[in-house]
Amino acid sequence: MLKVIPKKEYFDANVYATYNLLTHVIARRFIYVSTVDVYGKNSFDKLVNENVNPEPSEVYALTKYLGEEVSRKTFKMIIF
Repeated sequence: MLKVIPKKEYFDANVYATYNLLTHVIARRFIYVSTVDVYGKNSFDKLVNENVNPEPSEVYALTKYLGEEVSRKTFKMIIF
């Protein structure tokens, strides 16, 4: 049975936890693992790269995108 995850838990895990990690850990590199869902519902049907504009349509995708933005602004990084 699938568990419904409250929106707050997505924000806590994907945005706030990422920010806390980046601001409390001393590291030379940080790799943030996101999801293709940040490019929209039909992102599996099209070729995407870092030049495609994000269009997150679900809470999970939005929080992963916000985690990317937090990472970009906080740490020099590589996004997969």
